[in-house]
Amino acid sequence: MQPDSQATVSSTTAGGGERRPDPLDLASYEAFFQQAPIAIVMVRPDRTIRLNRAAERLYGRTNEEMQRLAFTPNAPWIPADQEAIWADMRRRVAAGERMEGVRHAFLRPDGERREGESSSIPIVLPDGSSAGVVTIITDLTDRLSLEAQLRHSQKMEALGRLAGGIAHDFNNVLMGILGYAEIVVADARDARVEVRDAEQVLVATRRAIDLARRLTAFARREATRTEIVDVGEMIEGIAPLLKRLAPESIGIDTQLAPNQFVRVDRSELEQALINLAVNAIDAMPRGGRLTIEVEPVELDATHAANHVGEKPGPHVMIAVSDTGQGMDEATRARIFEPFYTTKPVGEGTGLGLAMVFGAVERAGGRVWVYSELGRGTSFKVYLPLGGEVPPADESSADELVPGGTESILVLEDDELVRDVVARALRRLGYDVTAASLPSEAIELARDKRFDLLITDVVMPEMTGDALAREIRAARPDLPVVFMSGYTAGILDLDIGPLDVFASKPLTAGRIARAVRDALDRGRRTGTR
Repeated sequence: MQPDSQATVSSTTAGGGERRPDPLDLASYEAFFQQAPIAIVMVRPDRTIRLNRAAERLYGRTNEEMQRLAFTPNAPWIPADQEAIWADMRRRVAAGERMEGVRHAFLRPDGERREGESSSIPIVLPDGSSAGVVTIITDLTDRLSLEAQLRHSQKMEALGRLAGGIAHDFNNVLMGILGYAEIVVADARDARVEVRDAEQVLVATRRAIDLARRLTAFARREATRTEIVDVGEMIEGIAPLLKRLAPESIGIDTQLAPNQFVRVDRSELEQALINLAVNAIDAMPRGGRLTIEVEPVELDATHAANHVGEKPGPHVMIAVSDTGQGMDEATRARIFEPFYTTKPVGEGTGLGLAMVFGAVERAGGRVWVYSELGRGTSFKVYLPLGGEVPPADESSADELVPGGTESILVLEDDELVRDVVARALRRLGYDVTAASLPSEAIELARDKRFDLLITDVVMPEMTGDALAREIRAARPDLPVVFMSGYTAGILDLDIGPLDVFASKPLTAGRIARAVRDALDRGRRTGTR
């Protein structure tokens, strides 16, 4: 094989002269082609193709079918969301270009979707002419499925470990809520409530909401959802959790450059950094110092050439360093392997750093480790700079929003939540009717024409989306606000153009904004 990326086929005599192909050699090549355990597809310059047996098994199709449909735009093995990827692969193969590690998906005849990775190399004959292109296809489906299971397993392990520390915080928060609420109630009886006491109830409650949100982020099982994240702000948010995990003998320092934005799955990156911090804490049984740094770096072409997988350009560097035991070369070489662990049996799964590696790679970054025995370890994560400052999130603010006079049907089986939502909307001028069960809401909707339905999703009798379908059978123009403590992804809700999803717990401001958003959507669509 030539070093420039093309394979040259030749056959020479011992003296260096050209000779005709040996039939035995051709038979050997054919045996290798057919018996190779990996899928191989050969495309000749005239676009005729051949599949080896492994490729036929992978695609579930015959040579004849693949030959007939290989270059048609509507080939039955191409998923609708993969048409552009397949068109580009076909173009590159037809042009005799080299490809490396192109990810794609395909459908087997029974409808099963498989995930694959293809690499192609052009074959050049001794006279310089092309003999076509050979493509190797690797089936990634089982590996990706296993990785997803490992990620969820690691989330559960991290969640269990965090629970002990978070329980302490929750008890403190609940004590604050309960204590100030008792003070407010006692003062209310004497008609002398202090505003500051009531505000402290709100402050403590928001702390509890933030803790609950972090727990559900770790536990959720959803497809990756990327967003623009300020890395420093994110680390400040998880720092309290790390302090709960670290003994008093370990100090935690953060040095965070501001306004360093990357595009990532936020909860996945949070989990990866917590995994690194937990490992650092475990490496300092006698105490020490954990340092987390964020700074902008510019990776030049020389650095990228010397580090496999790196790309030049602006990056955000996140370093998690400890002053612990450190690692020898043999350990350092294996730390990212799944199931590899140096911890005693029962104290670790060996999945933490494998999950870190996967999370960083999915974000388009790289992770490097530096360690010396007896001096400590530093993990450095490099993520490509990913976007501008995102717009301010107003979802948690309680500033006043415009009210209205529209009629709203509120369905919520929890009496406390139902009362809070109804009272918040009535204070803004809305005409609110409340129901505790879906059957009650259906009867109310038959007797009165409401402008909006607000409904919980998980309830007795039927789910909120089933209820919405029932009422919309007669009122297809009815906007709906779905409320739930679960995420929309877990609930598998089909959110339509007239729908708004609001995650519990909801403040009065967020309730009001969700209502106004849904009502305005109804007006914009012209259905009301």
